[in-house]
Amino acid sequence: MRWAGTLLAKMLPQGVLAKARIAMLLRAGNNLYDTLSGGARLQFRFFDLALPLERVWQDLAAFGPTILAAPPSVLALAAREHRAGRIHLAPMRVIAAAEVLESGDARFVSDTFGVPVEQIYQATEGFLGHSCGHGAIHLNEDCLVVERDWIDRSTGRFAPVVTDLYRHTQPVIRYRLNDVLVERAEPCPCGSPCLALERVEGREDDIVWLGAAAGGRNVPLFADLLSRALLNAAADIEDYRIEQTGPEHLRVAVSPQLDPSRVPVVAGALRACAERAGALPPRIEFAPLVQQPAVIKTRRVRRLIPVEHAYA
Repeated sequence: MRWAGTLLAKMLPQGVLAKARIAMLLRAGNNLYDTLSGGARLQFRFFDLALPLERVWQDLAAFGPTILAAPPSVLALAAREHRAGRIHLAPMRVIAAAEVLESGDARFVSDTFGVPVEQIYQATEGFLGHSCGHGAIHLNEDCLVVERDWIDRSTGRFAPVVTDLYRHTQPVIRYRLNDVLVERAEPCPCGSPCLALERVEGREDDIVWLGAAAGGRNVPLFADLLSRALLNAAADIEDYRIEQTGPEHLRVAVSPQLDPSRVPVVAGALRACAERAGALPPRIEFAPLVQQPAVIKTRRVRRLIPVEHAYA
């Protein structure tokens, strides 16, 4: 009940007495979600992404949510269904959760529904943060103690070490998550004293590590750097995967498929990104993009080799 109260207080600033139909599209249900329903004024419905998507879209359109919450990849799919005229949605608020929200997905979804995309940062360990009206994600430091285990202090990247101030049955005390958070360089204009993030960048395990051009320890390439290099080289890419399959090898898959004349341009942009970070340019293989079912969490940048190989 405390989780439900905290979530509703932070995400429903008009209060629970304001009418709302909340649709939450996730890959697994949870008994916690049942506590969100508040009678006739506050209607909550969980949509199971393990079901066929055609059924999910039909049920979602029939429910007519005023608040739509889902992983960013699923929000993008819903926006495409809406644009194609196969369903009609008119949410007053759109909230991304459970995956990294990338700028391209945020723009596409926001342009489709005419509202900004907000964010919830939540993990198994609890409700950790949410975005404010200025788009910054604020950690819930009124409920948590969050220490920084710095990954790269110069760029503001850290892994959070979380202590929950209220749990008793399942204490969370100085528990280190493997998320990569990027601290906002300037104070947020909203005035909140809670720590503001530029973004949640992904998992620490998925940082790409390449050999250093000058020798010594391997050099990290963070997901945001690789994503921006790829999309700046080919702005019409709708979906992609960048996977490290070997110590010096990246596999890149994009949709729509690149024209052969553009492949060297994109490969050159990724190699240049590595060189700017002080790494040796990787070997790049292009492969067809295999669309994943919605039940699988989208991770666009992944390291597939063991960590001991990455840090070698």
